[in-house]
Amino acid sequence: AAKMLDNRSEGCRSCHDLVQMAATGAASDKASSYHKVMAHEDRTCLDCHQSIAHGPAGAIAAMVPEAASSRSVTLFHPGKINSDWLLSDHPGSQPLRQGHNCQQCHRNEEAEMGDALAGDFRPASRVLDVSFSRDNSNLTIELEWNGAQDDADIAIMWGDGGSEAFRRGGCFAACHNDLAGRSRDRGQQIEKYLFTSRLQERRIGQPAIIKDQEALQQLMTEGDFVEIWRLGLGSNPGKLETATVLAGLSWRGATVVQGEAQYRDGRWRVTLQRRLGPSDGYKNFNAEGSYTLGIALHGADNPGSGHWVSLPLTLKFNDNDSDFRTE
Repeated sequence: AAKMLDNRSEGCRSCHDLVQMAATGAASDKASSYHKVMAHEDRTCLDCHQSIAHGPAGAIAAMVPEAASSRSVTLFHPGKINSDWLLSDHPGSQPLRQGHNCQQCHRNEEAEMGDALAGDFRPASRVLDVSFSRDNSNLTIELEWNGAQDDADIAIMWGDGGSEAFRRGGCFAACHNDLAGRSRDRGQQIEKYLFTSRLQERRIGQPAIIKDQEALQQLMTEGDFVEIWRLGLGSNPGKLETATVLAGLSWRGATVVQGEAQYRDGRWRVTLQRRLGPSDGYKNFNAEGSYTLGIALHGADNPGSGHWVSLPLTLKFNDNDSDFRTE
């Protein structure tokens, strides 16, 4: 409480929009008047809301859990959520634009979000056991989950801080309204891309304008792109591909990653291994780095957005300020 008094309840104000709260019809005239008073520098949210708005310390899960080399991760069906919606119509669009990420509001809510977004798509969520380890040459990821033998593929999308959008939104940073099946789909088969690759985004009455090759190459050099690993399961067992995402998807062979999958007694066991160090056109995985990742799982006969996806997760090799660390 003392810290919140000192910083004028910065933690509250990073998510709650005082202008909207003062104007909303859902609040009483008295509350709206008090929210307007928050413009004064000597006022804090605690003036009215101490011990009212939130539970006591320890009553909810930590915003940033202690890093572990192994933990369970819940993937959820995302419906049609994408970057356009997250940055405009989503109630949390303001904190996202200010630098927060999805985990800071939605940690431990994945199953509930899946139920709310999935509609007739079931199951609405899937639970994976995820483990990280490394030696001097390789980073190894092990994933296990209960599922059907015809689960189609599993993928991991990676960022290393070069893409600010991916740090905040994880996999959602590469998904947009003009993808197949989305609200602006015009049958053009537009793939995933990052906003930074566009001089002009597609809107009503204006086409998308992609940056020229020189500008795109500069973004690649600066690390403003995402790396994907995808391993086939049921119908394509062991098929491993890698890609980068910037202006679109650029698939290539699995030169930097190895992987294998086994299915036994109703349970998948997948191992992915990525060599450490720089690789041309890929991320430089190293012990000093800080990484954001998103995990996606496709079942049988549900391509595109018909999948389960994680919130953005974090990995550091030698630090506890992340979701995962390596042994």
